Amino acid sequence: MLETFSGPADVGVPSPAVQYTLYKMGEAVLEKCAYVKDIKIMMPNIHNNPIDLSRFGCKNIHPHGEVFLPIDEPHGIISATLVRSASKL
Repeated sequence: MLETFSGPADVGVPSPAVQYTLYKMGEAVLEKCAYVKDIKIMMPNIHNNPIDLSRFGCKNIHPHGEVFLPIDEPHGIISATLVRSASKL
């Protein structure tokens, strides 16, 4: 789950949405653990906006930002439940 969540330590892995990340983490568990029938994952939904470093005379090296400012809205808890499909045998 950690590898799916964060990706390689040197580059990470981008995620378009918390829901996507939750789904991919649950999918990885179901693929690797045949004995798991279902999984529920909960994650905080906290937004962080990238800070434009050019205002401080610094370059923005990464297009998605390097320094982020957490904001208080919107926020909440997002959950995903994945269930292994029944065998058709």
